[in-house]
Amino acid sequence: AWELKAIDNKKFAELAALLVEIGRMLGGWQKQLIKETPPITGGVRR
Repeated sequence: AWELKAIDNKKFAELAALLVEIGRMLGGWQKQLIKETPPITGGVRR
């Protein structure tokens, strides 16, 4: 959309900043789940 000039630079920057924040939140959530979930060994969670 930005390359086609469908949205202006300011709006694009705002959306990009929000997407970066969402990505950080999802990354933190993923790290937490990996840390809290025990590994699967032999097909059974331990």
